[in-house]
Amino acid sequence: MTPLVPNAREAPAHRLFTKTAEGRRYDNGVLLRKGSPVREDWQRRYFPRGSFHFPKYRQSYSPASTAISPFGFYYGVCAPFIALDHTHRYPPAAVYVDIPLYSGNECEGYPPIGADENYVDRDSLLGAEPGLTNAVDEIREAFGAGDIDALVTLVDPRIAIAVFLKGQYVYTLDATDYIDLTRDAFRSTETIAFGITRIHQRADGVYAISGDHTYRAHDGSTRKVYVSYVLEDIRGVWTLTQVGTAPDRTQSW
Repeated sequence: MTPLVPNAREAPAHRLFTKTAEGRRYDNGVLLRKGSPVREDWQRRYFPRGSFHFPKYRQSYSPASTAISPFGFYYGVCAPFIALDHTHRYPPAAVYVDIPLYSGNECEGYPPIGADENYVDRDSLLGAEPGLTNAVDEIREAFGAGDIDALVTLVDPRIAIAVFLKGQYVYTLDATDYIDLTRDAFRSTETIAFGITRIHQRADGVYAISGDHTYRAHDGSTRKVYVSYVLEDIRGVWTLTQVGTAPDRTQSW
């Protein structure tokens, strides 16, 4: 079996995994946990399929012991809080995610960038950065279609992921924890649309891929979360290192 190299420059990403007693183990070393059954009433709202994979969700917020989930701004749809002891405080040396603009509680999206800086739908990106176009397509497939296998190809279990909420760094997660949280979010969220509106270089071998994710709220209305993902070329592999989310409007949980 060929070892998995996520989004290698000269080879397509493979999505091979083996089911084990612990869970789903991929060829790149990522191990996703087996599902745990819903046992408490408060969990039923967020896990309609009756199980979840990330082990440390919390019912309510306490600054001393809990943090807002990377998917906490999907109000009423995704479990909003996680245990603080499953996070790390390792602020990145440089912030590369796009920072959203707010007017009061309303998000105005991302600040404008020059047309010559935005590589969305530009063929020149393919030649300039081998493998990056494929990595961007994996993000589209993952969040647009709820395909966790696509996202696994972009993470390295040895490289943690910095999480930003409304443009502020909050904590860092082990890559496998982020994937399990995302896996649960995919199972809970009804996606209406997912679009990437900007791809721009933030440093040598570093790109921010940003856009918006429209989902259906529990009351039937549509809501939007602005999203930003950072891909870094790490030893020839495009790797997810920073993620950011910001709601269309801020509200309490």
